[in-house]
Amino acid sequence: MTTMRKMIMTTGVAMCIFLTAALFAQNELPREYTPPEELISLNSEIDIATALDLLSEYAIQFARKPIYDPEKHTGPIGVDIRSIAWKKALGLILSRRGLWYVEKPRYIEIVNADEYESRLTGGDNLKLGAGEDLKPNSREVKIETVFFEGDRKALKEIGLDWSTFYQGKVFIDANQLGSLDITDNMFSVGARIPKNVVGVDLELLLKAFDSKKIGKVLAQPQVVVTEGKEGVIQVGQDFSIKERDFAGNVIDRFYSTGTILRVMPYVIQKSGPDGKPLEPVIFLKIHVERSTAHPDVVSTIINKSQANSYLQLYDGEETLIAGLYSTEKNSVRKGVPILKDMPWWFFGFPYIFGYNRTEENEKELVIIIKASLLKDVLTRQKVTKTNALNLSHTVAQNYQSDSFIRNDFSQVNVYQNTPVQDFKVTTNPEAAMISQPSSMPIQSTAPIVQNYSPLPKYCLGKVVKIKDQFALINWQSKPEVLNIDGRTASVVRKSNSNRKVTIIGIAKILGTRQNRSVAKIAKKRLNSQIRAGDFIVVKLNATED
Repeated sequence: MTTMRKMIMTTGVAMCIFLTAALFAQNELPREYTPPEELISLNSEIDIATALDLLSEYAIQFARKPIYDPEKHTGPIGVDIRSIAWKKALGLILSRRGLWYVEKPRYIEIVNADEYESRLTGGDNLKLGAGEDLKPNSREVKIETVFFEGDRKALKEIGLDWSTFYQGKVFIDANQLGSLDITDNMFSVGARIPKNVVGVDLELLLKAFDSKKIGKVLAQPQVVVTEGKEGVIQVGQDFSIKERDFAGNVIDRFYSTGTILRVMPYVIQKSGPDGKPLEPVIFLKIHVERSTAHPDVVSTIINKSQANSYLQLYDGEETLIAGLYSTEKNSVRKGVPILKDMPWWFFGFPYIFGYNRTEENEKELVIIIKASLLKDVLTRQKVTKTNALNLSHTVAQNYQSDSFIRNDFSQVNVYQNTPVQDFKVTTNPEAAMISQPSSMPIQSTAPIVQNYSPLPKYCLGKVVKIKDQFALINWQSKPEVLNIDGRTASVVRKSNSNRKVTIIGIAKILGTRQNRSVAKIAKKRLNSQIRAGDFIVVKLNATED
């Protein structure tokens, strides 16, 4: 009996120990071994630069990216490393010196711990590197892209040459325009337009390709990015692959596929020889990708078309990346209808009247990129709506501080004999016909100014489309009652950054319907290209030669 009690007590104690061990074991994930080739040992006296070089070799081998130290730190690491994983050793060495690392797409960067925390939590000033700060008044850039995929053979037969893309148009064989049914109703006001036009608006051309099944627009992602920061857009999906981390644990690592856009813009502002600021230039570090994943038993295959580039564009300019080819293989069944699809046992008809064929279709990926500069957030915050009763006073005040068109207006005298005076034109539709001479005194800050002399009137419009030497103008009033047909107008451009206005050409109004007109570009200033968004100004009391 005593022996039986001892056995029962022994069994109970063993069960308690087993259950306790199992209970505590559930609080920790099972840890797998660390591969011996990922272990590293370092002496505490070794220089940190040498240690980072050694760790960089491990990073290249196992993470496929090197370690980059922009500040070139020196001095002993101050800690003994004994057979631990290289990534854990990297964190241990950096943490003792107030440093940390940030994994970038192509390298591992060594940064200060405070800077790393600022990147995570945000702040008034964010470090961009090289001593540059990102502040609330930093500019924002709008990036617009179009991913188009077309049949390479069909595009070649049409005679399309992507290298001729300029100012939103691409040149094409004129004999193919009729077959594509490309129509443009922008000049529907009775003006005579040349018929041998080979420069076709790219937007119309892509629509024609879509209707003719020559190609299709895959995606049109848009993103607004603050200068110096990276913007990412992905239209697709992520897939995972089982991998081991630095500690040897099996994890799921996800990879992105689909239509991917990564862009980092910078705004470059410089001054000219006279000290005046020039128009800003947008510098883009851009990565575009079109990829698809095909899982397999052994591995996963990723079909990818991508481009990495550094671009310089002015505000509103477009550029194009083409020549990204891919091949698709499709198995099709050919032969006599009905008989070729009969079962194999039906007198062998499928083999007699049909056959299988593999067809290869070559596709071309074309990427159109447009960059536009937006006003900073502090400037947008100050913009308010103007009361209609204070309109005259607002125009007068703005005229004294910043004339819409002030300098280099003498070129208009080539077409007009009347003396040219400075004037202010506002983009408010209700004030499109109001301006003031430069000699007008500003007497008071009363809401309504009544003592001004009669104002010379001007008609303001905006260029909405350009085709060869013709422009479609959208007026901000109803100019058809003013009889502006045949008049000469000035084409001006206003900078979004410094509000400077420059005359870039002369145009002649050909015809008007409702609030739209067609004008012919009569003269352009050297190295100036008139584009959509420019302003057209007509002096209503001017006499023609």
